[in-house]
Amino acid sequence: MNMESIYEYGSRAGFWRLWRMFTERAMPVTVYGVATALARNPDVVAAMQEADWEIASHGLKWVEYKDYDREDERRDMQDAIALHAAIDYVAALGPDRLFTHEAALARQLRDALRTLNSVTLFGPEESAGIVSFALEGVHPHDLGTILDEENVAIRAGHHCAQPLMDHLGVPATARASFGLYSDESDIAALMRGIERTQRIFG
Repeated sequence: MNMESIYEYGSRAGFWRLWRMFTERAMPVTVYGVATALARNPDVVAAMQEADWEIASHGLKWVEYKDYDREDERRDMQDAIALHAAIDYVAALGPDRLFTHEAALARQLRDALRTLNSVTLFGPEESAGIVSFALEGVHPHDLGTILDEENVAIRAGHHCAQPLMDHLGVPATARASFGLYSDESDIAALMRGIERTQRIFG
C-alpha cells in the first residue's frame, strides 16, 4: 500500500467525522487538497465549500517532488491550479444546474434525431446528457470515424454492455454526450456529420 492509497482511505473514512466536529464548533479550517483527489470527491468539495473552509493546493498528486524533474513539477503545478479552478467553477454552478443544462441538450438532440427515419434511439427520454442511437446501414465505428473528420467526438461500441447490445439486437451503438461546455452548436455539428455519413453510405 503506497502513501497515496493510505491518505485516500483516510480521507474517505475520516473526512465526515472531522467535518462534523469542526462545523459543530464553527472552527475555521484550511484544507491542503491534492487536486486529483478533490476531483474524485465532489461531495467532499461541496461540503468544504458549504462550511466556508479554505481549500489550498497541495499539488496535482501525492508524489515526492524532491526527485522530480523541474519541468515535470512545473507542469503538475499548472495542472493542479487548473483542476482546482475547474472544481471551484463546477461546484459554484451546482449539480442541479449542470443536470438541467445537459438534459436539455439531450432532449434537443433526441428531437433532432427523430426527424431522421434511418435513426433508432435507445435509452430513456430523460437522461443526464447522454443519447444513444444507431444509424441504419452504418456501423457506429464507421459513423465515429466520419464524425471525427468533422471534429465531432462520440463514443461508439458496446460501451462495456455487450449483454445489453445482444438484448437490443444491435452490434453496437453510437453515444453522444454533453457536458457543461456543450451547447446547441454541438448538436448542429453532429447532425451535419450524420447527414454527411448518410451521403457517403448512400
